[in-house]
Amino acid sequence: AELSRSWQRRLAVVRGVLAGEPLVMLDEPTAGLSEDEADEVLAVIERASKSAAFLVVTHHQRHARRIGNDVLLLGGGRIVAAADAPAFFEGRLP
Repeated sequence: AELSRSWQRRLAVVRGVLAGEPLVMLDEPTAGLSEDEADEVLAVIERASKSAAFLVVTHHQRHARRIGNDVLLLGGGRIVAAADAPAFFEGRLP
């Protein structure tokens, strides 16, 4: 039996942590998922982030707000803005 896309994404997160990686990089981990499936993947990332550092690329601001500690906004291949998540989403940028 083949795993659903949601389970594949959750497994990728857990695999990175169990491998002892100091940094787990995820590119659009919730892309193509329903909101319920995305919430499940985000919950796994939240739990796993207690054991490893994560670099997550997402276009979904709600997801970034939920799991992000620090946020970088990229534009044209460059960092346009950088701040901790609360300051970033409240518009308090340096």
